Amino acid sequence: MRRNAARIGLVGVLALSMGVATATAPPARADDPASLIAPARSGAGLMNYAINLSPGAGPAELERALALVPSAHGVALASYPQIGTFFAQSESASFAPDIAEALAGAGIKVHSVGPTRVAPVPEGERAAASTPGDKPAPEPTSPQSGQGGAQSGPQSGAPAGGTNSVRDHDATEAEGAEDISNWGAAAMSAREAGAVPVAHAPVTVGVIDTGIDDMHPDLAGRVDQTRSVSCAANGIASQGYGSWRDDYFHGTHVAGIIAANHNSIGIDGIAPQATLVSIKAANSEQLMYPEYVTCGFMWAAGHGVDIVNNSYSMDPWMYWSPTDPEQAAGLEAASRSIAYAQGRGLAVIASAGNEGADNDNPTTDSASPTDLDTPIKDRPVAGSIRVPGQVAGVSQVSALKRVDEETKPEWTTLARADFSNYGTTIDFAAPGEGIYSTVPTSQYASGYAKTSGTSMAAPHITGIAALIKATHPAFTGAQIVDLMRKQAAIDYTRLDAPTDGKEYRGHGFINALTTMRRDQLRPTVTTLEYRVGKGEWKNLDGAVLPAGPVTFYASAASPISHLHMDVAGLTGVDRDGSGKYGDDELGVSAENVDLSSLLPEGADSVTARVQVSATGINFDRQADDDTGREATFTVSRDPAVVPQPAPDSADNTVPAPATPTAGITAPARAAEQLPANYAVNLPKGADKATFERAAAQASFLGGLVLARYPQFGTFFVQSASASFSPDLGAALIKEGISYDSIGPTRQAPVGGNEAVVPVDYATLARANAALAASPKANGAQAGGVQDGGAQAGGVQGGDEAGVTPDPQTSNGWHLQALRALEAQGVDVMRAPVTVGVMDQSIDDTVPDLAGQVDHSKSVACNVNGIPNQDPAAWRWDDATHGTHVAGSIAAKHDGVGVDGVNPTLTIAAINVASRNGGYFYPEYVVCGFVWAAEHGISVTNGSYYVNPWKYWMPGDP
Repeated sequence: MRRNAARIGLVGVLALSMGVATATAPPARADDPASLIAPARSGAGLMNYAINLSPGAGPAELERALALVPSAHGVALASYPQIGTFFAQSESASFAPDIAEALAGAGIKVHSVGPTRVAPVPEGERAAASTPGDKPAPEPTSPQSGQGGAQSGPQSGAPAGGTNSVRDHDATEAEGAEDISNWGAAAMSAREAGAVPVAHAPVTVGVIDTGIDDMHPDLAGRVDQTRSVSCAANGIASQGYGSWRDDYFHGTHVAGIIAANHNSIGIDGIAPQATLVSIKAANSEQLMYPEYVTCGFMWAAGHGVDIVNNSYSMDPWMYWSPTDPEQAAGLEAASRSIAYAQGRGLAVIASAGNEGADNDNPTTDSASPTDLDTPIKDRPVAGSIRVPGQVAGVSQVSALKRVDEETKPEWTTLARADFSNYGTTIDFAAPGEGIYSTVPTSQYASGYAKTSGTSMAAPHITGIAALIKATHPAFTGAQIVDLMRKQAAIDYTRLDAPTDGKEYRGHGFINALTTMRRDQLRPTVTTLEYRVGKGEWKNLDGAVLPAGPVTFYASAASPISHLHMDVAGLTGVDRDGSGKYGDDELGVSAENVDLSSLLPEGADSVTARVQVSATGINFDRQADDDTGREATFTVSRDPAVVPQPAPDSADNTVPAPATPTAGITAPARAAEQLPANYAVNLPKGADKATFERAAAQASFLGGLVLARYPQFGTFFVQSASASFSPDLGAALIKEGISYDSIGPTRQAPVGGNEAVVPVDYATLARANAALAASPKANGAQAGGVQDGGAQAGGVQGGDEAGVTPDPQTSNGWHLQALRALEAQGVDVMRAPVTVGVMDQSIDDTVPDLAGQVDHSKSVACNVNGIPNQDPAAWRWDDATHGTHVAGSIAAKHDGVGVDGVNPTLTIAAINVASRNGGYFYPEYVVCGFVWAAEHGISVTNGSYYVNPWKYWMPGDP
């Protein structure tokens, strides 16, 4: 078996060898502008065809169509009544127009008929039923694109797979165990994510590729042989033993990135508990034709696959035209199968390509067709798409490299790999340069090799999708992708901003540890009731109970590990859950609790509460999966009388009114202000269950809930709907939920890495343009100081005209005025104190701040108000205001530079200023204060005011 990459139809930076021949482009369209029927070929030759009936055609029509294939001298291959598509094989040069005519005569409407390849079908794929009639014509000496007489790929030196590879660069085998390390998995914290103690529901990943070596030690137990398949002969599914195994290396390499075991050998996969299904869709020449790809997606949709990885470009065209009759049928068949899979709830991930090209604006292609000796030079491809990467709903992944290979992968800045395609249609960015992974042990003795490409980037994201599915088993593919978009924004700042205009970042970079800690499924407290004696169960919230024995009951829906109910401090009951997904509700009861002891002497009634806490199944201390619910009730000596007691002076909670009350509601937004972030504030004392119900209403309206603060009834949400604010207000009232206020946090639209809700390209482009044109903020209180590039607060871009370097001839007058130096000389015990500097970034590499900044308590809140502890996020160095403030507070007294007021203090950097424009938005500031409150920070410094308003009107919606 040769390992020459000259035959790979895949998106990986691998070697290619290309012969020299000539070919011309196929006609731009059929003679009839309304038809998509390929014309007769110039000569007979074995060819496969895609036949797509008009949308809406049923199984009966497809059966009638299949029966007509022999009349056109063809043999039916695979058929898919679910999508109205089938494939056929014929040696007749006129098969396409003949079958179209036969179908029309039978009253069967057709969308498209056309060949699936340019080179003839090799004899090894000749269908069992031979086509009668025409004999193959001699092959022409000058092959023509789109004609069956062209030389076959197997007989030529043609580059395969859309030449998505770099020539003379194959996979490099590891020389020893010390060489084997997937920096991409380390950059995404795969090992740490794998150690998070949480249950994983079963998840299946389909790998449409060259096959998988399931005998590899690092893939032991990962591949489901019973569901694996080969589609690599005429697109007919075959489960012959081992037919789906890898005879190249590419599919095994991809599989290892996704799911290699965490077993202290070789590499670590992103999702080591995922089950893999090998869907081999590459023939012996590593070509991946439409009939193979369609078979792969239909198989995945019908065999319990949740996520499909696609690290290839469909052959033989790098860009497929929906209007060219020679290409439209193959494109339509594959697109229908992808849409069908997505409709069945599958997430589809694909590589973006390795030509260093702009995927948004393809113009010419000199690499197709891939199954001929010589591709067509400068073939016009405007309006064409890559398959599957640019098919609707597919998530494209660009490839990253390390900016500094000496820095640990966990912290290094990442940039676009030079070969990676780019564009605003990219969805995610992931490691793709110099990636070690598993390869077949039958071909590589060590079992590991290194290669590069967006082929390697896509499976990193597929692994993330698998982790989300494993912890959100009911999620559809669309929901998985939506959550990935939200989480990608958290580490967006790890991606180096392009200076060449080649935008590659998509929604950002996803850390697997973030995936395993954030946005976890939470148990839901569904019932909180009481009864007196053997009476009926009633809702507890707002009830009036007798001063005697009462039984209480609470239940919660899974996933749940523990349920606790506290009845007014009188008694508590506990029950452990199974810790599994999808279990029956868990209930606890407190029997005959005597409430009389709650009544103060001489009082007729008193207000009390029951508190229920439900612990989730993620036991990582930073997981966000615990929840709860409260109910307030009244204990009365005469329960027949409904008292109106004053609130307990020791309890500031105001019981929710029986009738929900609408608060201040912002009006609908203008289109140019979308997407927008909103703050939603519930009344003081709203219980956790009400909070969760309110957040759910925001999600039902298409909003993406960002940061949540049930402690004080506030959450933030992003939406692309102009009427989101009034719509949410109406939905909350309908659900019986009062609210204080709903309104936008900014006037400009949300753009750049903060735009995480699905929006169309025009909306996103408009938002980004508005962001770029926005004036710089003036919230940082720096007087006339001009901060080079900080663009935050009153700190305007430009040279530091207002900052005067200190020649160190004396200490600052402010230190003398405060007598700070003398204070440091006082011999007194000082307890550790941490000051949170809520500002722009802080550069802790400045000598005077070295060792003064506590990384464990530092955070960036400047992407949708979601905390991010990556030092690259809170430390970015193009602003000076925060560093100046930190130095004033705690710079060391070391005879160098400046002296701070108190050098014994520790600084926590809390970055609450946007990278684009330096704005201090409410969601950032709220995040900062909550972070400080929960992380042992004693004092906060805020030298800014909150944008976008200098003065905020409490009554203005």
